[in-house]
Amino acid sequence: NPQAITRIPQNEKARLVENSGLKFPHSQHVGKVQGPNGIWDVRELSCTTCHAAVGKEMRFTPLSFKNNCSSCHADQLTVGANELKLSVPHGNEESVFNMLKLNAPKQFSAYSDTLKTNGCAYCHNIVESKAGDAVPWRTAPLNVNDDWFSKAQFNHGAHRTQQCISCHKVEDSESSADVAIPDRKSCLQCHSGNKPKHKRIASNCMSCHNFHQAHRGDALNTGEKISDKDVDVLLSINKQPK
Repeated sequence: NPQAITRIPQNEKARLVENSGLKFPHSQHVGKVQGPNGIWDVRELSCTTCHAAVGKEMRFTPLSFKNNCSSCHADQLTVGANELKLSVPHGNEESVFNMLKLNAPKQFSAYSDTLKTNGCAYCHNIVESKAGDAVPWRTAPLNVNDDWFSKAQFNHGAHRTQQCISCHKVEDSESSADVAIPDRKSCLQCHSGNKPKHKRIASNCMSCHNFHQAHRGDALNTGEKISDKDVDVLLSINKQPK
């Protein structure tokens, strides 16, 4: 759907943000981190702890709480103290609030506020409910972008000899709004234009970009990505003597 694609120049930093609905600092999920089972539970996290590549092109499987978060983060939240303590599941808001109403009706407002400010809000953005909604607030819908270069010819498999942090600078990223996609300057450390240069690979336009008509400006070609075979043909045509 071409309407779902927004083209944002990488120098427009104010627009280049990830609105995922989550609060996630990469900086706290790289290297040695404190696990959930006490001071001796120290874990070594790397990019591949959460990001699992599949197939020849090394495309990444979608992230989920069950597969990527629950080994370190509890699947229940506890509110209240002593005999008033109550655990609620990590799940949809209706289930959580129904449990509060059933098991702690007198503490409902207090427990709801605790979850809102120091429970669910630890990882999720919170959205106030509209009049008539069955719950007082909700977590923001999750919208994690899985393809920032949807019209590009990019293959992670061809870059498997590189470390992830060679291109994705996330060690100091404190916000999930950060878009850790390399810019053109980063790519040009290894890639040159039509002709190879010292320690750089010859890479013409079609090596990285889908075809689009110059006179249409920013209008993107919304067809299928061209195959590796087609790329080889285009490269051969480009190298024909004039």
